[in-house]
Amino acid sequence: MSPSTQYYSQLPSLHDLVTYLQHKGCPSTSAVCKDAAESLISADYVDLDYDAISHALILHAFWARDPENASGWTETISEVKAGGSVEIGVLSREENPDPEDVAFSGFLTVLGQDAEPSTFPPSNVLYSKSKPNHSLIPFLEPTHFQTPLRHHTLPSSSQVTYQTQFSQPTGLHPTLLLTLSSTPTPPADQSCHLHTYLTLPSPLFIDKYQFTDPLFLSSQNLHSLRSIAGATDLEAPDWVIGEWGSASLFQIAVPQKKHTGKNGKGQEEFTVKIPMHARYLPPGNTSHVNVEIPYPPVFWACHSDAGTKVSSSPFDRKNLGFEALFGIKTKFYFLEPEPVILGGKLIAGIDIPVLEVANAGLVEWGTVTVVIGAFLWLVWGLSFGSNGKEGAEKRKEGKKE
Repeated sequence: MSPSTQYYSQLPSLHDLVTYLQHKGCPSTSAVCKDAAESLISADYVDLDYDAISHALILHAFWARDPENASGWTETISEVKAGGSVEIGVLSREENPDPEDVAFSGFLTVLGQDAEPSTFPPSNVLYSKSKPNHSLIPFLEPTHFQTPLRHHTLPSSSQVTYQTQFSQPTGLHPTLLLTLSSTPTPPADQSCHLHTYLTLPSPLFIDKYQFTDPLFLSSQNLHSLRSIAGATDLEAPDWVIGEWGSASLFQIAVPQKKHTGKNGKGQEEFTVKIPMHARYLPPGNTSHVNVEIPYPPVFWACHSDAGTKVSSSPFDRKNLGFEALFGIKTKFYFLEPEPVILGGKLIAGIDIPVLEVANAGLVEWGTVTVVIGAFLWLVWGLSFGSNGKEGAEKRKEGKKE
């Protein structure tokens, strides 16, 4: 939960992770485990959490559709170890009058435990005609439940999309632009503030002292820098930074009136600017190195007055990095990110200039030449320049006499 214990590194593909899990996490004879690891490649997202108490690595994978793009969803469930259990649920989301909750209804069963017929008619169970032996089929129990959510998407009526990109030209002091499709409005009847959570790899960093001036913050459409953790040294080059990077939480200053910029759809754009700085990078074979950062989430943080805290839901993604920076009564409403390039990833890139190894000798001799030339110029100025000035002053005094 704490930002000080999080870690970020760009991972373009899950193939290396899958290979590692197959060789290190699966028994050499378990084809089922290896197939399960292989299926992670097609997941919409994969969350990995490490439990420091039980020393367990927990993987949560989500598929929004059939991974094999077939007409139906086929899943093979294998027998688990002694003491374990497998619970299967076939659920559908229901309309819920409470917008803060999510409601589901359907059927649940625990393999190997629910061996008795359920109370609903057997016709509600999809039996296989090829296997009429009903004792081999787990019985499904009807269920209905609702649970509160801490993370929400905004309703379509107030949905605002945003894009992330760097202003051009970038140089060593780039500015990150968050362009919102329109001026956002908070969820109704709640005390909310708009935030963005920025995750930067070590080549880029935020100068926290730059965000103490109210006038400067106002010019960037920012309210304040709420939190920063990680590598914050302002002078160190990248090769001496021992940390992965830094994470910072900004509160956005939402204007009271519409801006004049148009986004091409007749809507009023709203742009947030976050200035940052690039570190000196090690020399390489090219003159520039591309550094990519993920789209920062933009969300409303709203205080909930119901109950002592927001209950945990199994349908919420947890430990996203910023929840610990808010109180236990806080709910989050996320704006929808939109890639700058259609079909692209939610990534913003920047080219940082570096010393090209092939030109290192030329740069070194050029630097030495400039230093020696500047030194000789100073010596000449201190010696001959001062003598010439003294002679001119003496000639003026002679004329006066």
